[in-house]
Amino acid sequence: MRRRLCLALAAIAASLAAAPARAADYPDHTITMVVPFAAGGLSDVPARIMAAMLSDRIHQSIVVENKPGGSGTVGGTFAVRAEPDGYT
Repeated sequence: MRRRLCLALAAIAASLAAAPARAADYPDHTITMVVPFAAGGLSDVPARIMAAMLSDRIHQSIVVENKPGGSGTVGGTFAVRAEPDGYT
């Protein structure tokens, strides 16, 4: 019983002592926000306001890219096929 307790405490101490991996600074380049509807529409204006507020907060530029067509299918497809790096 004592040996198990010591091993458990040693395992906990080792996991706490291990330095956590630090992620690279994110974002380090421009972010693209895809709006699947036409520019100037009801969903475009709030997206641009949100992009401006977020850009001020994270100190990185955000480009709003409109991809209208197919009731949002074109924009959705564009976003799904984008590089999965967190910048679209």
